[in-house]
Amino acid sequence: MTAERRHFVLYVAVVAGLLMVLACMSVLSNATPSAAAPEAAPTPLSNPVHSEDAINVQWASAKVISSDTYLDAKQLINYETLDLSYTVDVASVNTTTLTIQFSNDGDNWDDGIAIASAVVADATDLQQINNFGRYTRFKVDVTNDNPITWTVLAVAK
Repeated sequence: MTAERRHFVLYVAVVAGLLMVLACMSVLSNATPSAAAPEAAPTPLSNPVHSEDAINVQWASAKVISSDTYLDAKQLINYETLDLSYTVDVASVNTTTLTIQFSNDGDNWDDGIAIASAVVADATDLQQINNFGRYTRFKVDVTNDNPITWTVLAVAK
């Protein structure tokens, strides 16, 4: 083999090696990088309330309602949660929805969750809900003028 031919073979081998290295680098750079697992969700902290700090709140006690009504607003600015209970007595069918409302000024009200939806029969429930703003009240929507009796109470914490 002549020296010229050896140099040519060596040149081709070096170029082929460089092309292989570049090809490997290209493949590796296109691979999706591995990602660490997401951080664990933080554990919620309780906001312990001493029983002497909680208050009883009453919006309605056996209140007979036969038209759309707003129960009196209560100023609950210092309380974050409500252990809310309601009892409804349906004498004759009057599909009713009870919705909590919140306000910072007592004039402009925003709907919260529907506490009881499409009630057509006697019912009672106890649930814990978040309290927002300065004032809290309830909107009672009825579908007709048949009387329906509501009791709405809470322990504000």
